[in-house]
Amino acid sequence: MVKSQLKVMIEHILSVKKMVFTALGEGKEMNEKTHAELVRVRPSKRLSNFIRRKSESLFRRYKSLDKLSLSIKRDNLGRSQDDFVATARLEVRGHDRVVEKRGSVVFSAISRALEVCDRQMRRRARMLKSKSRVREGHY
Repeated sequence: MVKSQLKVMIEHILSVKKMVFTALGEGKEMNEKTHAELVRVRPSKRLSNFIRRKSESLFRRYKSLDKLSLSIKRDNLGRSQDDFVATARLEVRGHDRVVEKRGSVVFSAISRALEVCDRQMRRRARMLKSKSRVREGHY
């Protein structure tokens, strides 16, 4: 019983620390395939619209992308200037792709992380295309 109470307390503390948002400005909701988690970062309409635009472009380009999990954390490791860490996890068939980028501005960190995700998805698409050609005997 003590373990379950402790577990509930820890989950509550973590849920208070993490600001997970799904509702985005003006009653619009984020794509059900996109999950964004903010740790020590305040959600704003500008940030949520930015994340939605970037994630929707990935889903439009790559139909094989099942889910995108984005975690944005503020790190100030004893310095006066904050550092933002954007971690993107692409869930696709096979192995998931994980990208982590740092930046002094939250938008640049997210943008750089999602650009790397785009390159990885392009590389994966080329690899799958060449594998299918080899199987079919086109080479």
